[in-house]
Amino acid sequence: MRKEIKVMYDREADVLAIIFDENSKNHDFIEPIPGWFIWFNENNNIRMIEIFRASRFLSKLRTIELEERK
Repeated sequence: MRKEIKVMYDREADVLAIIFDENSKNHDFIEPIPGWFIWFNENNNIRMIEIFRASRFLSKLRTIELEERK
């Protein structure tokens, strides 16, 4: 089974989310740097990374498109 990584940027909320497992639920998180959240699922695997105020780091980001490669 092949897992896809989903990358989303919400310009209005200024949040970048990198989702490794869309089918699991958030169970716990750590905030290693202010505004950076690493979410874990019930098996303690990384489920998602969220970056708040992402434009500070991604000032040239305009659009993120997911391209599937075969």
